[in-house]
Amino acid sequence: MKRFLLFALAIISTSQAAPPHNLTVGPRSGLETRESGGVWSFRTTGANPHFWTSALPITATPETHPILSFEYFSTADIKKLTVRIPRTGGSRHFSAGMVPLAETWHPFSIDLRLAEVPYASGPGNQIALILGTEIGHQFQIRNLQLRAPNQEEQRSAREREATRRLREEDAAAYLAYLKKESSTAKPNIRVGRELITIAGQLPKNGYSQFGVIEFQSHHPSHHSPPGKTAIEAQSPWKPAPYELAVPRFANQRDRAMSRWQLVGIDEAGRTHPLSPATYPTMVDDEAIRTLPQKQAKSFKGLGGIPALDPNHEIFELGIHHATVNIVLNGILSHSARPKWKPWRHERTTWFLNPALLNRIDHNIRLLTERDIVVSAILLVGNGRNDSGTPVSTMVHPEALAMGKFAMPNLATPEGASAYRAVIHLLTERYTRENEEYGRVSNWIIHNEVDQSGTWTTMGEQPLPRYLETYLRSARLVHHSAGRYDEHARVFISLTHHWTKQSGGPQTYVVRDMVELFAEAARVEGDFNWGLAYHPYPQPMRQPDVWNNEVTHDFATEYITPRNLEVLTTYFDQPQFHFQGKPRGILLSEQGINALSLSPEDQRMQAAGIAYTMRKVALLPQVEAYHYHAYQDSPAAEGGLLLGLRHREHGRKLAWDVYGSLGTECEAETTRFAWPIIGIDGPEAVQLTPVSR
Repeated sequence: MKRFLLFALAIISTSQAAPPHNLTVGPRSGLETRESGGVWSFRTTGANPHFWTSALPITATPETHPILSFEYFSTADIKKLTVRIPRTGGSRHFSAGMVPLAETWHPFSIDLRLAEVPYASGPGNQIALILGTEIGHQFQIRNLQLRAPNQEEQRSAREREATRRLREEDAAAYLAYLKKESSTAKPNIRVGRELITIAGQLPKNGYSQFGVIEFQSHHPSHHSPPGKTAIEAQSPWKPAPYELAVPRFANQRDRAMSRWQLVGIDEAGRTHPLSPATYPTMVDDEAIRTLPQKQAKSFKGLGGIPALDPNHEIFELGIHHATVNIVLNGILSHSARPKWKPWRHERTTWFLNPALLNRIDHNIRLLTERDIVVSAILLVGNGRNDSGTPVSTMVHPEALAMGKFAMPNLATPEGASAYRAVIHLLTERYTRENEEYGRVSNWIIHNEVDQSGTWTTMGEQPLPRYLETYLRSARLVHHSAGRYDEHARVFISLTHHWTKQSGGPQTYVVRDMVELFAEAARVEGDFNWGLAYHPYPQPMRQPDVWNNEVTHDFATEYITPRNLEVLTTYFDQPQFHFQGKPRGILLSEQGINALSLSPEDQRMQAAGIAYTMRKVALLPQVEAYHYHAYQDSPAAEGGLLLGLRHREHGRKLAWDVYGSLGTECEAETTRFAWPIIGIDGPEAVQLTPVSR
């Protein structure tokens, strides 16, 4: 049975492979098309939409150029793509499967070898792409080319299957660990200035001795630490309360972020787990600073903050929340670079990028001075060299090149050391009592992890294995920030999908992720985490969000502005509470699209904003609504016009509406919106009861 394979897009060395051949869009049918700057925009108008490529160069052969690839942007699936390839004496059609939605530019590749007949190149020979989609579908493509296979595509199917099987087995082992340890008593672990103490109660029957072992940042909890198990402290078994102490620092490494497991030790010296690998639950450290908990005056916020000056126009919007993106491996490197400065952490000398740090400092300081609550989004850039290898040790070794960002490398000591170093740098820097560099209150762990293939890639992984690494990343940030700021919290970043799995590679069901994350956190010692959710409309181009086709129950496929109450109701269940109270919810990225810059379309966008913000105002569980974005970026966002202003045309009606919210001008500025929505006024926007 033939099936289409979606592969990673990587750059390969020209010394190892023939250079790619760029193609253009040729004749087409059933499509409205427009080309600008190498980007082709399509709208399907017929029942059989398709287009042909330009003629295949005579120098392209099935042996040297078997991959047809492009990048695309589509806010809905292209449910079936059929490829017609030319061959000697006729042509051959074969199915390339579904082209999943892509809410950023995403690579897509087709291995023409799967057609099982070689294509013919040269004058008159063209490839056709036949699009199985509905009339009215809009999408864009760019960088259409024939090329050689990249490293991932060269791997054999047998190798991929063996890797998949090993990962599935590892995921099953992690689930078994969680199930086994869910009812096991956890020790109480306190981090002091010099010592870490592990305390609890031993049962009557046990082993001759007991002790504790350490799990470092790069050790998964369901694997024994490699090598001979090092018992950090031990004592004869007594059925009584116990307390063991270990040095907090070992070879200058701070072990405050490590996990500790209680083990029984038998007569032969073998160890037997008696508890989960447990994180510290208490910090008694003189390093903790006297910092007040930041309280915003309203939930109105902004994402995608541009480079700021004290009089920047965004401050006219009256925002009280902001997100700031921080690409971690842009700050820190193992090797010296021009103008980078040495910096010591633990036993390693690193090199810091002062120019980038200064830019981040500048924005966070200005936002803090305006009493705006700052949430930092922590990202790992997935840059590659000419051979397709990551340029930073901080990139997870199983990440694929197709992703814009990657999961941090918590698989090797070197990667974990780099990640610990940069997290220590940031959490210490942005929690100082004098706010020298500004204050970060919330730490958002990576971006849209349910669409991992694009935003936090770790390769093709079963959900438990992916989430195990993600949880270790979140815990490391939480405990690092908590050493300085007792109010610090971390948030997990998710798209507007809920029970419907997003299309595309390496995607997961959001509700499943939330449930497993909560379960795993409880097993190893719960901590203060929350949701950083992105309730965009569905589809994203639709500005009349009050008409989104969603349901008001826990099984809804999407959570959008129309059914936000599903998210808050679902999350306000005992199994998700922290210390008996609901956790924090940030709506950390979402916006409303304008179909064009016409006055009518701008009014529709602004009405969508007015409706959404009225809905959020009815949900006290939502701490922040970060509007995306300050300015339209149609080239980067597939033609979407989400911004409050346009680069050439200035402020849109959306700017006036968003700026007026929470002011005495709100009623007048938003008056136009309610007839568009079909209601008498803002009081008609109400919450709908949620079915469980």
